[in-house]
Amino acid sequence: MTEDEFRASTWCSYPRPESVDDQLRAVEKAWTDGRLARGEADGLYFDVAVFGGIDEVLRKMPEAFRVRLLESLMAWATAPLAGIEGSVRVFGGIYSYEVEHDPVKRAQMKAELEARHAAEDAYLVDVVQPRIIAWWMGRLNGEHS
Repeated sequence: MTEDEFRASTWCSYPRPESVDDQLRAVEKAWTDGRLARGEADGLYFDVAVFGGIDEVLRKMPEAFRVRLLESLMAWATAPLAGIEGSVRVFGGIYSYEVEHDPVKRAQMKAELEARHAAEDAYLVDVVQPRIIAWWMGRLNGEHS
């Protein structure tokens, strides 16, 4: 999985602007306009931070979201120390394969979704988490404010 593929799954139906400032403005506007739930906004801020620069995003993002982002970053950074491996996926809906009547198509749809989730989870653990750990270690060593 590439960074663009991973980020496309995060941004879903929202167009992802190029610059960090534009991404932050897009998330804030969508939140303010009521087009994003809190969890969606948190996920997008996490994405912008990890791929756009954690310190920059923490300085520029709305205060109301900063604590939750720091909590999320800390959880990812310290998970290996706690013996936690992988990621947790929370979804409060129905996957389309669950309502597919054709059993062959249903199995194919489920397998495709599971493969996509496995690729996303691997990207989180292999690429995103080491980036966060490196940032967190720098923070502990006084390299970040």
